[in-house]
Amino acid sequence: MILIEDTRQQKGKHNNVHKYCDSQGIEIYPLTLTVGDYMLGEVQNGKVVPIGNRSVDTKSLGLIELAGDLSKDEQALDKKYRKCYEQGIKLIVLIEEPFGSIQEIASWKNPHGFVNGRKLLDKMHRLKMMYGIDFMFCDKKRTGETLIKLLKGV
Repeated sequence: MILIEDTRQQKGKHNNVHKYCDSQGIEIYPLTLTVGDYMLGEVQNGKVVPIGNRSVDTKSLGLIELAGDLSKDEQALDKKYRKCYEQGIKLIVLIEEPFGSIQEIASWKNPHGFVNGRKLLDKMHRLKMMYGIDFMFCDKKRTGETLIKLLKGV
């Protein structure tokens, strides 16, 4: 199995994913992706290409990173997420922070103060409704395993 990792991913940011893939014999191949951070890949005509219609965008800094991303320019954000919708790619945002319920997100207090949990939840809901984007949570210890399952559709 080949896991494609977007070339714009920060080096060392996802050692947990690399460690899991090494333990499972999954090859990680760097390639510039149009959407998300990870997709499954295969070799076609001697080149590694993305396969399937799923992509995972990881947020290793948890809700703080997601809040920062979702509070940026609304037009740029819509363009980014509309692209996956138009390409028929199911985007899953995997937040590396264990949350058990929606209520926990709604009451989350942002230490940087610019977006609170309720506002963040509203933005997540809007993106789900407009573009079908799913938001999932996992513990950093399980990111690699969760990522592969999501990409496989398991």
